[in-house]
Amino acid sequence: MDVIIPDNRQVMVQDNQAAAPLFTQLYSGNLSLGAGATLNFGYASGSIEDYRALGTPGATVITTGAGATFGFN
Repeated sequence: MDVIIPDNRQVMVQDNQAAAPLFTQLYSGNLSLGAGATLNFGYASGSIEDYRALGTPGATVITTGAGATFGFN
């Protein structure tokens, strides 16, 4: 499964301390952020599960469009 965040979209990965917990599943596909897209991590509680949004180490290829950003909270 590939994850694609379209141009100019903002996505927030929630951690296990959120009001309605959403656990990010590990995947082995690729991650693409479109131009101007942002992927934010809600790493307030020290939950390593947030980083699963980046895919599988050594397998996932991450590509970004112009002006795409990663935010680590």
